[in-house]
Amino acid sequence: MGKQGDVLFASPQEREGKQKERPPASCLERIVDMKPTVLLFAFNDADKREKIARALLPLGLRIKKINKSDYRQPLGVLLGIAAAEAAAEYHGPDLPHEMMLIAGCDDPQIHDLLDALRKAGIPKIHHKAVLTENNQYWNALELYAELNQEYEYFRRQEGK
Repeated sequence: MGKQGDVLFASPQEREGKQKERPPASCLERIVDMKPTVLLFAFNDADKREKIARALLPLGLRIKKINKSDYRQPLGVLLGIAAAEAAAEYHGPDLPHEMMLIAGCDDPQIHDLLDALRKAGIPKIHHKAVLTENNQYWNALELYAELNQEYEYFRRQEGK
């Protein structure tokens, strides 16, 4: 398995891997209790990633770029809320579009995140989702397929 990505901004404890020990929690509790996090997939432009990180820094979000080799890992594993599974490294092509997964944020935080991206002049990210109790078991390729199907549907609707 490849590295699970580079954490662009995190607390010193997170960077050093020093997390507080906690009793096991249900999957839903882990989603609710997790530090608000944004996962970036196929964001290959370092300047754009840096611009996103700067825009979101005041919101206290953890931002993590996911390496292509980890696209087969369940999203919950990439976020650190599920036990690692034996998933083969992904060696296929990168996602055709950038994709963002927002996790551990409530509605006001999501609105603040989107406003911050807009105010920073970051072009609209069409493939974005919020982590749910169901999609935490999907991998990046499955999430992308679902988001792309929705994106294409709405794009066709606009053309009518």
